[in-house]
Amino acid sequence: MTFIANLIVLIIISFSFNITVHAESDNWPYSTNSYSYTQAEFEALAKTIDSEARGESLKGKIAVGNVIMNRVFVYNSNITSIVSAANQFAYNPARVPTAESYSAARHVLDQEEWVVPQNCYYFKTSPPPSGGSNTWSGKSTDPIKYWNKIGNHYFYIRKLDGRYNGYDVPAPMFRREYDSPRLGITPSDEVVHVQKLLAACGYEIESDGYFGDKTDKAVRDFQSKNELYVDGIVGEETLAVLNVVAEETGLLVNPGDLEEIPVEAKALISNINKRKVLKNTIDNPIIQSITVYRINEMAAVLRSEYSYSIDSIVIEQQKEQFYLVNIETSEN
Repeated sequence: MTFIANLIVLIIISFSFNITVHAESDNWPYSTNSYSYTQAEFEALAKTIDSEARGESLKGKIAVGNVIMNRVFVYNSNITSIVSAANQFAYNPARVPTAESYSAARHVLDQEEWVVPQNCYYFKTSPPPSGGSNTWSGKSTDPIKYWNKIGNHYFYIRKLDGRYNGYDVPAPMFRREYDSPRLGITPSDEVVHVQKLLAACGYEIESDGYFGDKTDKAVRDFQSKNELYVDGIVGEETLAVLNVVAEETGLLVNPGDLEEIPVEAKALISNINKRKVLKNTIDNPIIQSITVYRINEMAAVLRSEYSYSIDSIVIEQQKEQFYLVNIETSEN
């Protein structure tokens, strides 16, 4: 008996993903800008920004917000305490901020956008002394140095423990480059893959490519539960364990329990359930090892990379690879 197969497409898929290098090194020296705030604190920040910089550009407003938050972080304090401290900021709890002042507060708190260095703690409207040392005040061993001007404000930095003490400015959230996925990294397919693995492990995570606070908390929780180093970084070890747990604990193939599943995935599940692999039978252990997560992964590749149209699909599992083939057969 001879089988003549007209191979429309042959796809070899390996699900051992490697993280693409996003940066030359994993050197991100900056301090964290992540801060869980209340609505009252958000209002306090927006009101202070508005009081100090209503006539400034959005960048100028963000800069004032940065100074406030730098103090919050270095003094391990909170927004309300910092802005209401005596003789520090023009905070008026009754003030009604403009829309742009609210926007500036969002840029600072949600997008973690910094336009001044992380050790910038002061600003004023008068310039530093001309021809002098460009210092505002402070001891010679602890100077407050002029950094730059933004709008009508002159900004000053000071070296304190607990914050990055360089002169440069970190990239905002989702524009950062690391060599492995973590909070704030540039959106990528690698992040999507991590989010899909987390979802397969039971976390309510949207696979949107943005490694934000929710993804960070899920990764840290996963690391803690699996006795990994808890740092929120999906390095090689965390990724390997994620793959194993997603495969072992992911939902088993049961199309009756699924609603919004791609047509390609439905066809794949149908063929698996029929236990047909090129006229051979898949034994039960192999059926049980193929989860809904894996089926959707394979279906996504068929749909997005190959514009696949389903007539018939057969699936074969060999070692750690899947072979998906659309074939027409005839017997002679």
